Amino acid sequence: MLFIQQLAERVNERRTEYERSHEGRRVPITPAMSRLLEHDLSYEPYRQRRPDRTHRPYRNPGVLTILEMANDLGTTVGDLLGERGLHRPKDAMSVQDRRTLRTLLRAVWRIFDLDDPVLLRNASEKDAAPQ
Repeated sequence: MLFIQQLAERVNERRTEYERSHEGRRVPITPAMSRLLEHDLSYEPYRQRRPDRTHRPYRNPGVLTILEMANDLGTTVGDLLGERGLHRPKDAMSVQDRRTLRTLLRAVWRIFDLDDPVLLRNASEKDAAPQ
């Protein structure tokens, strides 16, 4: 039971990460994913579960089911199964290195005023504007 709970927690974590990094896009909660996520105590379903449902939570999802979830989440089966290694770009850097990079990028953003409305105009407006 511990493995299935860890798998569900990883799927839910990757789902949250995906939605945070892809603003406005949600990962579709398929029936298979829903049955797995029931093992994650922090998961809150979008709607109330029916007490008379016929499908119970997964006990042992198949590899193809996990593969489909990994594809939907933009990760690998190895990442969802907890295999050691670099499965995501953010795993290549420590949390402290990522904090440093974030600070640097914010500074660059401010220095070059990358929120300037001129930069936000679409290409056709830019081409029509006099130089």
